[in-house]
Order: sequence, then structure tokens, then C-alpha cells
Amino acid sequence: MRFVRLEKLDSSYQLSARDKKHLQVIRSKFPLKIQAVCENVELSVELHQLGSDIVVKNVKELSELSTQGPVYYFPLIDSKRLEWGLEKLVELSVQEIQFYYSDHSTYNKKQIQKFNDRLDKLKNTVEEAQKQSGNLIKPILHPAVSLDKLFDHMDCPLVLGVHDDSILSATDIATMKSLVIGPEGDFSSREYKEFSKRNFVIKKLADPFILRTETALLYVASIRKFL
Repeated sequence: MRFVRLEKLDSSYQLSARDKKHLQVIRSKFPLKIQAVCENVELSVELHQLGSDIVVKNVKELSELSTQGPVYYFPLIDSKRLEWGLEKLVELSVQEIQFYYSDHSTYNKKQIQKFNDRLDKLKNTVEEAQKQSGNLIKPILHPAVSLDKLFDHMDCPLVLGVHDDSILSATDIATMKSLVIGPEGDFSSREYKEFSKRNFVIKKLADPFILRTETALLYVASIRKFL
């Protein structure tokens, strides 16, 4: 466990119920000095065991956590692959993810609603990935909506698909404010026309590489993180 989450009540701090249970299960040795997060603030704390309880002492505020970064538009794909991709994006410090469906989506209306209903379960996946990687910033997850409804809200998007002549470069990734990864089967011709009409930057990977959706997301996120 690389850090814990705290909740602030009046002027005092206490462990989140989930982290308290985890520390009790793994039988941590106390006192324990550890990083902590509370409301996007990084803290240094000491945890002490008091009977069957764990209490927070010596809280020191370190810094406010920045939550700025590109928005990653993640199409709905097979649930196991989606969760795996989401875990890795969190480990790479991606801070905002918008799920979407498009013309070539294989999800029907019922499946889309089911996905959005279980978004809280994905938030649990996010928290576990944070703990494993030490990523203190909890990313924002937005429910899946139609790609068409997102166009007007996209900030200078970089669109990564298959059917285009322009090759993706490190400069494209360094300057992007949002990234739209193509779904399985790529975007439709109608969607490509919409991108062009709106002057979105459309790129593809250098031949002969065609990556699966989640792999392409991680490829770009990795380059962005380590530039």
C-alpha cells in the first residue's frame, strides 16, 4: 500500500473505511508513516493502532494535487479488455476519461445503460490501480455517451484512427489537449467527414502497425507521460 485516503470531519482526519479494513487485513506494523490524500491534497501522516481502531496523527500538508491533463476518449469495447486498459491508464496518470459509443459500436442501448450503471465498479478498479502504482490523483470517469454529443465539447482533439495519410508524431502527442481513439472497426466515413468539417487533427500510426483500441490508448498515454 503506497498511500491511504483520508476523510476530514470538522478539524480532524480519519481513514476511509475501505483503507482501514485493508490495513487490518494485511496486519500492518504500527506506527506507520505513509503518504495520504484528502480532497486533492497530498499529506504526510502517521497511523497508530488504538485497540481495534486505527487513528491518524501528525498530519502534515505537502501540496495540492494538479488535476489538469488531456481528456482520453475511450470507446466501449469488450468489458475485460476495457477494465484492463483502464487500470493501465490510471497507472500512467491519465486524469480524465470519457467513455463513448459510435457508429461502429457493438453495444446496444441496453448494454450501454448497463455499462453506465456499473460505473462505480470501475471506480473501484481505478482505486486499486492507484494503490498499486502510487498515482495519488483519482481520475474523473464520465459515463458513456454518443460520440456525436461530444463533438462540441472536445478541446482541440487529436483523432487516432486507421484511414488517414498523416502519421502520428511525438509532437502531436505532446501538444494534444484531448485524444479520441478509434473503436474496433475504426470510425465510420460519416464520422471522418464530421472530424474534417470541424478541423480536428486526424492521424494514424506508421504502417504496418494497427493496434487494438486499448493498446493504442496505452501507447499514446505512455509517450505522453515520459516525454
